[in-house]
Amino acid sequence: MGITGPVIIVTIGVILLIMAFLIVILTHQKKMAEKDNVINEKEIKFQKDLLHASLEMAEQERNKIAANIHDDIGMALHVMKVNISRIKRNIDDRALVDEVISDTENLVSNTITITRVMSYDLMPPSLVSFGLIEGIDYLVKYIASTKIMEVDLTTEREHIAMEEKTKLHLYRLVKEIFNNIVKHAKATKASVNITFGQSVMHIIVEHNGKGVTNEAVQRLAESSRGIGLRNIIARSQLINATVQYAIVDAEKSKVIIEIPTE
Repeated sequence: MGITGPVIIVTIGVILLIMAFLIVILTHQKKMAEKDNVINEKEIKFQKDLLHASLEMAEQERNKIAANIHDDIGMALHVMKVNISRIKRNIDDRALVDEVISDTENLVSNTITITRVMSYDLMPPSLVSFGLIEGIDYLVKYIASTKIMEVDLTTEREHIAMEEKTKLHLYRLVKEIFNNIVKHAKATKASVNITFGQSVMHIIVEHNGKGVTNEAVQRLAESSRGIGLRNIIARSQLINATVQYAIVDAEKSKVIIEIPTE
């Protein structure tokens, strides 16, 4: 009986220690399971947000195409039809017929130009025929030709091999960034600098207009006014790119796109 008491105490102590150990393990597993559930919920929400943004982006592009066809091409075709009817009714009035034919020729030329611009917006020929850098170079030269602002391109390479989907999304990212600069930053000068590091490419857009920070972009993207910014976020996520915004000083702001090249 002399050793029974200590043995019982030791046994109870071991049992309590094991129970405590099991409680710690179970508590840890529960916390890990809860953490995994939170991560899974966030991942599901992220995927839903990405899908929603992608669908919203596609819908905007379809609406833009439909509006251009209706407002520009549709109207031009209607006027051409009216002009043909005028010619038929006044076939003997040579002066009027010549005038209507001249007007119709100008209208056809303008419609061809509009169609070419729409086609370029859907799939830029330079992007298809050559590559991303060439496509961005064409975009920069086009913006400069409009006299909206001075803009130039510097790059370490003349060409880079890239998947078609990635190439198109990157091009549209740069274009959307310039759209925002023109509409909101009121810049008069801008530049694009394309650099390459180890397995990464940077597209840096600098301008002298009103800049924004990453925090401001996030707030705007979550508001009803941030459609263009949501498009940028959606496109960057689709190709595993990041887009950072920074205000350098009163006369310089920049947008940096970073994307893996392998």
